[in-house]
Amino acid sequence: DHRDLHSFPTRRSSDLGVHTTGPVPDLKETLASYDLVFTQFGLTAFEEAWAGCAVVTVDPGRYHAELSRRAGFPTAGAGRPDPRALARLLADPAALASASAAAAPERAESLAERLASLRPGAYGACPVCGSPERSVRARYPRKSYFRCASCGMVYRELFEGGDNPYVESYFFEEYRKQYGRTYLEDFPALTAFAAARLDILERLLPHISGRRPVILDAGCAYGAFLAEAARRGWDARGLDIAESAAAYVRDDLGLPARAGDFLDPAVRSALGGNVDCLSMWFVIEHFEALGEALRAAADMVRPGGIFAFSTPSGGGISARSDPGLFFERSPDDHATVWEPRRTAGILRRFGFRIERIRVTGHHPERFPGAAGKPGLARPAGAASRLLGLGDTFECYARRVRDA
Repeated sequence: DHRDLHSFPTRRSSDLGVHTTGPVPDLKETLASYDLVFTQFGLTAFEEAWAGCAVVTVDPGRYHAELSRRAGFPTAGAGRPDPRALARLLADPAALASASAAAAPERAESLAERLASLRPGAYGACPVCGSPERSVRARYPRKSYFRCASCGMVYRELFEGGDNPYVESYFFEEYRKQYGRTYLEDFPALTAFAAARLDILERLLPHISGRRPVILDAGCAYGAFLAEAARRGWDARGLDIAESAAAYVRDDLGLPARAGDFLDPAVRSALGGNVDCLSMWFVIEHFEALGEALRAAADMVRPGGIFAFSTPSGGGISARSDPGLFFERSPDDHATVWEPRRTAGILRRFGFRIERIRVTGHHPERFPGAAGKPGLARPAGAASRLLGLGDTFECYARRVRDA
């Protein structure tokens, strides 16, 4: 019918059998008296499924529609309802009710308790600069990744709290699963890494007369780096969150070490105050309050001293070739994802100037099309080193001013 629709008289919603209400106390109990509720993915859908009401979601976009699908809710599409999908759902009320019931939570849960169980933190704000302005990089059921619009840091928000993984078993069973040997069995390889890092540090630090240069290795584990530093004449001290690791450094290596949180001022003070070098090898990405950690680092390193760390790279071949998979596989306890090209600007905020970036973790087999092709290993490896596409990197920064 091509007549002007405006020529038809306007009908009130009540004439169509539609009743509009305002705010409703105890909404869950009210909606549970209905046979079917149309809503979008969210708490209402779960509440009604739990109350025994059939649910059909009509979501604002594909992201929420995918969440509905994964949760098991019958869905009529995204944006506007799909008439055919809706007709199929309504044609089998028993199946509709069964699917809604299957999507219901297994047990009743207090919203207040659920929110209290979430990992604490300043959600919605960058952990470096505190800016709320950000863009989404990736979303997953347990976590999302964002890029800060101010400082450029990529950070994740985790929707469920987790246990501290760095207990004794991490350095043995878990370490063996990842590397094929325990941390202590890997000591020779770790010592070689330590030697290369100390070669750089000894070139960067100015000559210190009258005393041994002091280095604190935060996240020292079982002390491979500390042992090599002490062998070279450094005043080497360790800090680790795991008591068993700190005890091994003290009792077996004979070096001063303490178990505790780097962010605790009392812990840092107990290790002797200011140092010539502060190192964090694959530790910095674990700080939820990264800005606080960097301010603490600036307070601890003497003017002219060096802050050195290593971390996975958001600019490596894995992140560039398949960012979705890279973020999905990034460990949940990694709160930030550093990129070599953005590191200078971030550290500058805290009084550090980069002296050297060393890109590491080169994996030619991770280049697109190179897996299983030995002939491509050499050119892919050369490209990785030339373009700085390794999946990890080391940063050496000098403290030049107060944070």
